[in-house]
Amino acid sequence: MDSPALVTSYEVAPHGIETVIVMPGAFTEGTDHFPKAGRPVDATGVTAGYRVLDPLVARNEQATVSLFTPGTQADPVVVAEEITRILSLPFGERPFRSVVDLTNSLVEQADSAVPEARLDFVRRMGFEEVLHVAQV
Repeated sequence: MDSPALVTSYEVAPHGIETVIVMPGAFTEGTDHFPKAGRPVDATGVTAGYRVLDPLVARNEQATVSLFTPGTQADPVVVAEEITRILSLPFGERPFRSVVDLTNSLVEQADSAVPEARLDFVRRMGFEEVLHVAQV
């Protein structure tokens, strides 16, 4: 889902506007996303079709909790704190992307290959001026 954010950054960077993508990981506190995410509320046919996933949905919360180091407080307030931290940084020092993931899932390492490939592509196309100052 980075594509809309990337395109927006290309469009606004020439106007001196920075953009940041904040990527939150899983959270088990302060949200009821997971319990509600697996249950369609529309037509009974769709609901019946999803019943095959019921065993996975039933295990999802426990599986998500198992991703965290014991004792980790997985409260989504850390996402707000990261956004606040980023906004307090001076222009040009804000990261293009920030991962807020408390599950030790190596998201940053997996994600690190993408920016260089994207920057190379944009540079080869000759559109360096659309790149965010901090991404270069």
